[in-house]
Amino acid sequence: MEQDINTQETTLENTLIQAFAQLSNQVLEFQKSITAREPGNCFPSIKEVGMLCRLINCLAKLKKLSEPFNGHKAILAFATFLGKEDKTLAKTVRTKYKEFQVGTQPESREAPTTESGIGVIAPTPEPPITKAEFDQHRSLLFNLHLNKHHITTVNGQPRNTNWLQYNLFQWHLPRAERRFFDSESDYHSTIDHNAVCRNIKQHFSRHNIKR
Repeated sequence: MEQDINTQETTLENTLIQAFAQLSNQVLEFQKSITAREPGNCFPSIKEVGMLCRLINCLAKLKKLSEPFNGHKAILAFATFLGKEDKTLAKTVRTKYKEFQVGTQPESREAPTTESGIGVIAPTPEPPITKAEFDQHRSLLFNLHLNKHHITTVNGQPRNTNWLQYNLFQWHLPRAERRFFDSESDYHSTIDHNAVCRNIKQHFSRHNIKR
């Protein structure tokens, strides 16, 4: 499994390197076409300046992707931008990134991105938080805790509050989008609870959900 992940990481890295090289060549060719003009006309038009700025901005975004792959929105935004110049290459970047995401997640934990705040955890067979427990503790979603060591008692059992809030929120989502997280010990090493809190607030604001 680890070898497969390393192979996919290398493939994605090579794809991004090719994209960077191609864009760099485009910038160079752009400059050559300008300097090859007759003396007195060796300057870009307003339209060409805009194109050059977009190419350079695209290169800057691509450079950021050399950092650890923890911001998939940045990669998808880059692919969208790249699609304006090269749809085939943009599609390749998206495809390789999806392969990378699948390859770096544990088996049976693959799932689409949802409002849950995650995009890689599959539904558990039985929700770790029942509907009755949701009805009893739903007020926690209006008092979000960022302390990962905070504990809430549920049916006489101590539960991590952040983990509990995440799973309580799943009951607010359509059935097909619920992604319950069964392991308290793994929660903070896998999920950005700050992002979960933002999603909860945005969801409540969008749907006008009040205490």
